[in-house]
Amino acid sequence: RLAVPPPLGGWDRDIDTAGEILQWSGAFDTLLGAGYDIAGSDITIANRLIDVTSELYRNYTNPATAGGVVNLHQNNHRSKSGAAMATAAVVLAEYAPDPADDPDGSRDPLKWWDYGTTQVDETLRYILVAGDGAYSEGTHYQRFTTETMAPFFGMWDRILGGASWTTADGRVIP
Repeated sequence: RLAVPPPLGGWDRDIDTAGEILQWSGAFDTLLGAGYDIAGSDITIANRLIDVTSELYRNYTNPATAGGVVNLHQNNHRSKSGAAMATAAVVLAEYAPDPADDPDGSRDPLKWWDYGTTQVDETLRYILVAGDGAYSEGTHYQRFTTETMAPFFGMWDRILGGASWTTADGRVIP
């Protein structure tokens, strides 16, 4: 985690956290969708996913919570973290906490969705991909980023099809 000192955390821990959020969200969604009997543990699982996703969201939207390290993050840090937050937002939408229990709004899946999709859009559209399709960080990082982007874009397509999304602050994400 970003806010935890090494060796458990550190300045680039957001990359691993994003992967964990994406994998845990996928596993949780698969279990629920397949009708697997998790014996009422869904609330416990959802709360743990909410905890880790809200921490990553908080670290990005309030850099002081992670010693300011996210101010240095760009490229795949932002796209992978954004895609993971947006994916968790969809999986955990029905588990959103009561706003009274979320005074800073960091546990709100809709905020994760808006922030995450914005990060993916800004990073892929303006930072990583050139007009001719070249990827600025090279083929290794293109594959590294794609392992998070593929599930995110699959989810986007399933939910929105070819439609755009308009964030709460009015930004249109094509």
